[in-house]
Amino acid sequence: FAPLTTEAMKLGNIKFANSIALGILMKLCSNLSMDMVSCAFEKLLKIKKDLIQKNIDAFLFGYNYAVEG
Repeated sequence: FAPLTTEAMKLGNIKFANSIALGILMKLCSNLSMDMVSCAFEKLLKIKKDLIQKNIDAFLFGYNYAVEG
């Protein structure tokens, strides 16, 4: 059980739970690099630049949770 909603709320929005979940999935199931993921967030959120870093932070939390958990 991963603390998706709790950690998402710490980042300021429950919607960041999706990025946390993505981080967990990426660590467990993929060989994509962190640079590729960061680039994807930048392209997807180019209009909402203030959300790019928070989504990357959420992703990294999930990724690291998968490593440590």
